[in-house]
Amino acid sequence: MHARTTPNGAFWSIGVEAELYLFFPLLLFVRRRWGATVLVACVALPVIARGLMAPGANPTEGDNWLTPHLAPAFVAGMVGAGIIVTSDRVRRLLWGWFAVLAVMPVLVLGVTQGSVWTVNHYFWIDLAATPAMTMLLTTVATGRPAILIRLLTARPIQRLGSFSYSLYLIHLPIVMAVIRRVAPHFISPGMPTF
Repeated sequence: MHARTTPNGAFWSIGVEAELYLFFPLLLFVRRRWGATVLVACVALPVIARGLMAPGANPTEGDNWLTPHLAPAFVAGMVGAGIIVTSDRVRRLLWGWFAVLAVMPVLVLGVTQGSVWTVNHYFWIDLAATPAMTMLLTTVATGRPAILIRLLTARPIQRLGSFSYSLYLIHLPIVMAVIRRVAPHFISPGMPTF
């Protein structure tokens, strides 16, 4: 049996979303019954353990039984949503600065290791970036910083947001066409094309 290819690799996310939404009631039950820390541990620890058991402790991108490294990101979104409806004291924490601090090691790692290493380690990069993404979204959802809120609520950005998922679903064939047909005429291969 040979591997089937899809005409658009971006469609992988639809299946992952459907699977995560099937688990959502169970995740919500765990969150309400035992709290956010238990929920994160129940989802993240098995994913990390599976990643560490992969050959060379580097799970292959695309080797996705439920694309496991995205389940903790989904749960982190649930935890972030809980922060938004919690006490004012918690909402007023400096989530934006926490996000900056959390993303710094990921950025340093990516810069020092380079793009090839980063692409080959998306499993771990995604897991490492999840806390920073969650805290950034929490910051925006709590109305700070004001300049970012003004940018995100500007009419052109709102219009883009109204069809951004559709744009995501068609972006890959467009990007591949540009990389294969247009870029070679203007950009040298390798890192500049990347």
